[in-house]
Amino acid sequence: MEILLKNSPEEPITLNEELPAGSLIFALQATDKDIDDTVHYEFVDIYKGFSINEDTGHITLSSRMDSEDGRHPPVRVVHVRAYDNDRVHPVTTQLSLSLLDVNDNSPRCEGNLIIIQLPETTPIDTSLLQLKCTDDDVSPPNNVLEYSMDLDAYSLNKFKLAHNEIILGPKRLDYDNLTFSGMQFKHTLIVRVSDKGEPSLTSE
Repeated sequence: MEILLKNSPEEPITLNEELPAGSLIFALQATDKDIDDTVHYEFVDIYKGFSINEDTGHITLSSRMDSEDGRHPPVRVVHVRAYDNDRVHPVTTQLSLSLLDVNDNSPRCEGNLIIIQLPETTPIDTSLLQLKCTDDDVSPPNNVLEYSMDLDAYSLNKFKLAHNEIILGPKRLDYDNLTFSGMQFKHTLIVRVSDKGEPSLTSE
């Protein structure tokens, strides 16, 4: 007698990339009304990262998925076959698996400590540096970056931030200043780079 599938998902199954190996993805169920006949399950092809229990139809992860390593496409179609003891009446179905990118990477910038030497006569609105930062997460908002800058009170009006670009101004530099002398003639600018994921991750 023909095998009947009791549940075959019509919508894509969403997989969180943080799911550990062994996580249950789907439990396929099929029946065969023949007496003493048993239903078994198998993949039609080899699908790296997935396992199926021959007797229960449980499909599980054999390894953690990772959106960023390039080996796991965002959408994958897996074909599963249910068959009886004699493989006389097999039936095949497909599962569409959608891999969800998780915000698990902090922004990274070229250079954690950058030193710039400037003459005090440097003109206002001079571009001092364009930060080169990236985020390994593969999809927005997890890889969309925002920049903010912390300055001490003396440096507050001498530098400004336009997205990832540090610009001199609106006030000019002043070397001959007692306060600046006490700062060892150095301005310290701390730039924080945050992504728009949930929760947001930040680097300095």
